[in-house]
Amino acid sequence: MRRNPLLSFLSLALKTTIAIVILIVGSVASAQGYWIVHQFSDINEGWDPFAGLISDQAGNLYGSTYFGGGGADGCKSRCGEVFELSPPVFPGDAWVLTVPYSFHGVRAGGVVDGGKPLTSLVMDGAGNLYGTTFMGDTVFKLTPPTTVGAPWIHTIIFDLTGVGGDQPLTPLVFDRSGNLYGATRVGRVAGTVFKLTPPASPGGAWTGTALHTFDHYRCGFPEGAIAVGSDGSVYGMASGCVIDGNGVVFRLTPPATPGGSWTYKVLHAFKLSDSCGPQGGVTLHQGNLYGTCNFYGVAGAVFELVRPTTAGGKWTENVLYQFAGGDDGANPDGKLVFDKHGNIFGATGRGGTNDAGTIYKLIPPATPGAPWTKTTLHSFGGGTDGAGPVGSLIFGQSPHLLFGVTAHGGSAGVGTIFEINPALAQ
Repeated sequence: MRRNPLLSFLSLALKTTIAIVILIVGSVASAQGYWIVHQFSDINEGWDPFAGLISDQAGNLYGSTYFGGGGADGCKSRCGEVFELSPPVFPGDAWVLTVPYSFHGVRAGGVVDGGKPLTSLVMDGAGNLYGTTFMGDTVFKLTPPTTVGAPWIHTIIFDLTGVGGDQPLTPLVFDRSGNLYGATRVGRVAGTVFKLTPPASPGGAWTGTALHTFDHYRCGFPEGAIAVGSDGSVYGMASGCVIDGNGVVFRLTPPATPGGSWTYKVLHAFKLSDSCGPQGGVTLHQGNLYGTCNFYGVAGAVFELVRPTTAGGKWTENVLYQFAGGDDGANPDGKLVFDKHGNIFGATGRGGTNDAGTIYKLIPPATPGAPWTKTTLHSFGGGTDGAGPVGSLIFGQSPHLLFGVTAHGGSAGVGTIFEINPALAQ
């Protein structure tokens, strides 16, 4: 069971990791309903967070930075870290930042733990964290301490070269059976989609399987987040295509019998005339797929792929919103998120009043087929409020609050963690 916020706060003096107190009071950004939770500032606490956040049931936030951290054995500019932000004990009090693990790259004696994480973490039911490293191509597990003040335990559970993979840029995702799925951008030819099966007994080895190897001539290089359906099918995006235009949305269907081959199928191919290629990954919502695209200077769009009503039928693409660029926002990225009302929330890496990105909301129409309504919740100023939102937004412990990451901006210009209340911001 995860520590509650009060225990985390009281045990601050005992922690061996770095703890930094950030006062929310006085850190409210210029826009109503938008707050800075944390501003990264130095080497030891990390900088340049390039992946999104996750949250546990106690409201703690977890993420990673590409640079910084306390471990410098194999990295001239540090290899990044995993951080935890614990919410304040009382409203208006401080969030507490701790560093459960700093990556070393290559330790003395040649032991490699990887480094420079670029994907969001994922948590299992026991509170263990899992993620990937861009340096070293590893899949790691962080086990929380059983006693207050003890360190987290870092374990490499798989070397992705074992499935022919390189450069993991896709966040891991669990299925209902506890298997992990992910993708690599490069490897063998043009990337792989892989499955990691947990050991049958504690302490055993994870088993890796390459479900699909991409062919650059047809289409390759998986993009962004993947999704696993209730039937075990894996959905994702790939770009870098020769035959299939600007990229594809694909599905991998599990074999009918154990040990068989997975079936790869293109659900939608972006044509060259679309001037839009996949970006940010897919979200599976009520049986349909949602994602974003942009391509060669085009501002980008949010799209929907509607599942066919008959088996083997064609998926139907609907463009829900086309960005105009400028104040409207440009270059949408990151996995889209839904609230209980069916509203979509996302971020653009550019555009807005200072070309530093935006947070937006898409409201579904009251009448099917009518246009969606787009609202800009926050336009980044590029200064202390952050710049260049990255990764996916998440809902925190409260279903009314969104959290996210900017790769730049803040007091030191090296990234922020922010909180936004859509009801107040719009």
